[in-house]
Amino acid sequence: MIWNKTCNPTPIGRYPPIILSVTDHRRLQVVAIEALLRDPRIAGALLDEIDRADVVEDAVLDERAVRLGDVVSYRNDAIGEQHQVRLIDQIDQDADRGDVSVLSSLGAALVGLRVGQSILWADRLGAERVYTILSVHRAGRLEALS
Repeated sequence: MIWNKTCNPTPIGRYPPIILSVTDHRRLQVVAIEALLRDPRIAGALLDEIDRADVVEDAVLDERAVRLGDVVSYRNDAIGEQHQVRLIDQIDQDADRGDVSVLSSLGAALVGLRVGQSILWADRLGAERVYTILSVHRAGRLEALS
């Protein structure tokens, strides 16, 4: 078990509840369907995440939820390292800018999670990782991160 920010025990689960905005839900469906021929395993994992997500209007989406374009700070709990990435919808990621595509294993794992949540996720090699969301910054607030 882990402790979330409200000090309630939260089991680390393979499928913690996730939330998506209507806009992101629609965009992610298009991205995943277009990717089915290139990488069916990752596209399938993203489609699974999309299907199980709670979908809400953009205006009421929890500010702590990870959405497309966000800069996300997360921890790889297996090794205790913290990272900061920008979640994008393209397959062409710019590692120098810290981009991570939702078509990557990491990107599919992070989308829709909220600050304090953890997910148990298999990477491309099949190794299981636990990722914990530490903070989320919307695209309009990127200047504060530079």
